[in-house]
Amino acid sequence: MASTVHDTAPAEARSDVRAAAATYMNPYLAGIGLGLVLLAAFVTMGRGLGASGAFSAAVAWALDAVAPGYVAKNE
Repeated sequence: MASTVHDTAPAEARSDVRAAAATYMNPYLAGIGLGLVLLAAFVTMGRGLGASGAFSAAVAWALDAVAPGYVAKNE
């Protein structure tokens, strides 16, 4: 015998969730905005935002401390 799942949330709560979902930003505009923020970060700081940019900067710094000749040959 197959079991059925019943929606126990009141109708008002379901309509509130749908109304909240309708207020999200357009994903294409959000993507363009995030791209412009990342471009501005590259222009002003010379590297991207987030963990990957910080990780690569930390690795370059540590490698410069260990092998400065190697780092000088590789920009």
